[in-house]
Amino acid sequence: MLRTKSNSSLIDAIEELEFSLDSPIVPGEMVAWAHSVRDSLTALVPVLNDHVRRVHHQTIKQIAIEDPELTVQAVNLKKTDEQNLRLLESLLARCSDIPERISEVEPDEGQMDSEVFTVIDDGLRLVLAVRGQEVAINTWMNESVYRDSGSVG
Repeated sequence: MLRTKSNSSLIDAIEELEFSLDSPIVPGEMVAWAHSVRDSLTALVPVLNDHVRRVHHQTIKQIAIEDPELTVQAVNLKKTDEQNLRLLESLLARCSDIPERISEVEPDEGQMDSEVFTVIDDGLRLVLAVRGQEVAINTWMNESVYRDSGSVG
C-alpha cells in the first residue's frame, strides 16, 4: 500500500495492529499481548472511520462521476468499507475484556489459546482487507480517470 498524506495515519494504525497481532505470545505474557491488541484495535476505530468517511467516500463518489460505467465497482467499494468497519467493531467487541479473562485463568493461559488464535486470524484478515481496500480504491480511481472508453466519434 502506497503511503500518501491522506492515508498515513491509517497505515500507521494498521501496522500497529499487525505488529501487536504478530508479536509472539511469551508464556506468562499473554495478558500484555491482549492489552496491546485491544489498544491497537481501539486506536484503529476512529482512524478507519475517519478515513472511510473523509477519504473513501469522496474518492468513491469521484470514481462514479469520472466514469459512470464503474458505478458497480463504486458500490462494491462502499460495501467493502462497510464490511471492514463491521469487522473492526466485532473484533474490538470480542477483545474488550480478553485481557481480564486471560488474567482469570492464569497461570493456565493455554485455556485461551483457541480464542487468541481466532483473534489473531480475524485481526490479520482485517489488516489484509483494509490494505486491499486501499489498493482497490486507488486502482479504480486511476481506471476511472485514465481508462480508454473506446473511440469518440
